[in-house]
Amino acid sequence: MALSDSWLKSNNGKQRENVEEFADRESLSARISPRGKIVFQLRYRFNGKAKRLDIGTYPLVSLKDARSMAQKFRAELDQGRDPQQIKLRRDDDYNKQPTVKDICTEWFDKIAINKVSCKDDARAFEIHVYPKVGKRICDEVSLQEWSNLLFKIAEDAKTVSVKVLGNLKMIMR
Repeated sequence: MALSDSWLKSNNGKQRENVEEFADRESLSARISPRGKIVFQLRYRFNGKAKRLDIGTYPLVSLKDARSMAQKFRAELDQGRDPQQIKLRRDDDYNKQPTVKDICTEWFDKIAINKVSCKDDARAFEIHVYPKVGKRICDEVSLQEWSNLLFKIAEDAKTVSVKVLGNLKMIMR
């Protein structure tokens, strides 16, 4: 049976007694937990061993996207690469990207250490910047988010927002 969007919608969140698996086409399947959570999986063989790779959870990943990702992983498999290792490498590369706090802390500890106001500037970042965007990957914070953050700081302390902006310009350069 090929999966369809209407079938997925009707079965999403539906309680079951056991884990059930429904095959789609080209080694894609949908695994449904007893609580009704639907996970798309790719079934394949690598080095003679049967393997499964979780592609994503419905509805966060649509059926169309799951089929597309499955096709890409099968292309990697055709080239002799394990799709599971490819996915792990992508996840590791994403997690290794520096956060805003990582970059700013390194700036204050190594480069701006001789600035007279280094400690004050670093403290301003600890109070105003890190709680809002410190854990986010630096490249994913948009200009609009930076702008909103600076305007919010300026509401309470205009001089601090100017210092934060000046340091951000130097850090991001």
